[in-house]
Amino acid sequence: MAGRATVEPELSGVVDGCFLFNDKGEWEAATNPLNRYSTIRKRLDMQRLSPGYGFAKAMSEGDPDASIGLVVNAKGGTKIEEWAKGTEFYADAVRRALAAKRKGTLKGILWHQGEGNSRDPDTYLEKWSQLISDLRSDLGEPRLPFVAGQVFYNPETKPHTKRINEVIAQLPNAVPFSGYVDSEGLTTFDNTHFDVDSTVELGRRYAEGMQRLKKVSRAAAKEAWEVEELVYDLQTPEGPVWHESGKLYFTEIFARLVHEYSVEDGSMRVVRANSGGSNGMALDAQKRLLMCEMLGRKVSRLNADGTLDTLWEGEANGKGGPNDIVVSSSGNAYFTMPRQGRVYRIAPDDTVDVFIDGLSGINGVMLSKDERTLYVTEYRNRRVRAFAIDEKRGKVVKGSLFAAIETEGSEHGADGMAVDNRDRLYVTCLGGIWIFDAQGGLVGFIPMPGEKVTNCAFAGNDFDTLYVTTQAGLFRATRK
Repeated sequence: MAGRATVEPELSGVVDGCFLFNDKGEWEAATNPLNRYSTIRKRLDMQRLSPGYGFAKAMSEGDPDASIGLVVNAKGGTKIEEWAKGTEFYADAVRRALAAKRKGTLKGILWHQGEGNSRDPDTYLEKWSQLISDLRSDLGEPRLPFVAGQVFYNPETKPHTKRINEVIAQLPNAVPFSGYVDSEGLTTFDNTHFDVDSTVELGRRYAEGMQRLKKVSRAAAKEAWEVEELVYDLQTPEGPVWHESGKLYFTEIFARLVHEYSVEDGSMRVVRANSGGSNGMALDAQKRLLMCEMLGRKVSRLNADGTLDTLWEGEANGKGGPNDIVVSSSGNAYFTMPRQGRVYRIAPDDTVDVFIDGLSGINGVMLSKDERTLYVTEYRNRRVRAFAIDEKRGKVVKGSLFAAIETEGSEHGADGMAVDNRDRLYVTCLGGIWIFDAQGGLVGFIPMPGEKVTNCAFAGNDFDTLYVTTQAGLFRATRK
């Protein structure tokens, strides 16, 4: 993050509210070049405008009452191997950060490197993950936000950086409390180093990424969860449902199986083969299993004697299949049809009607504790919409945006949900589970790095135990 753009006259003054950690171990008013006190930098006359300037400006503008401190220890043109624990670069960075920590509060790490590894990116993510783990350990900050930035890419003049940028974009999947900022639309003065405007813009993107991660880190600090893997290498498990007998039902969509998992001994048995690619599931008042057959395009019910009832069936050439389902205490079942943009209701007498129409990109569905609110996730938008409903009359009163998940990566969106005894909503997404209070405020986060989290369910009335499915496995999260 050394930066090579020219420091224009209008960028040479003091950055209001921002301070630079100098070579005497003191804070001084921040002015460009910000990398001049780096212990590993190149010549002083090579230190120019870096993304740290746009970052500091944006952070200060976002919170004018805060003091923003920068500890800059960069060197251009390096490879990630030069930053591994045990190297001079690593030791100096940690030493300076700890010295600054004694005179402030460490809030996060900004990382802009990758050009040097752009021609051999295959092991980059592994080395990167280890570096972040080492830094957090040695700095005594296990949830320290870490934001990385992509390098310049142009398919014609800089094609070889495409792969390293793809690897950088995978960071949030691999490491909790991490994110990246993209370099799309940014320009350079030499086909490598960003020009003045793009350097400032990149810094602002870093600030936005850091603010997002700080929210998640603060939320995770409010309560701790321990996550353990129960079963792995499954074919897209989904639809966890707890049964009072101490069993957990869940599906394997593409294996077309519905399993019963024993919490007592970890054994599994198939309760339904040829499941039609069942996705979301729920139990009705008679403890019968309702299944959204995503591939079979119908909603079915598994009776105690093993027979199946079809409650709803889509047209043979219709749009997609049902995705998720929830059942109220009054016997109404609500299920989503993503490609139709609809939520259907199955009444206690098994009649079916369209309950909500005109939605876009929907996925999961859940009821609030008092059953007066129906939550629906928007998958790609990573948002949750809330609909006030009248259960007795079967009517929707109104709908509004409830919450938005701010995270990096695009491989997986907002999916299934659960509600606890405090009416908090647990929303699964890429890399973990976001916890929102009844007003839509983020109050917790359960990190599951590297996992595309698909759904979750509490163990009955034990709201300290949450069973979680990802695109590859079944997990159990336990409140510490």
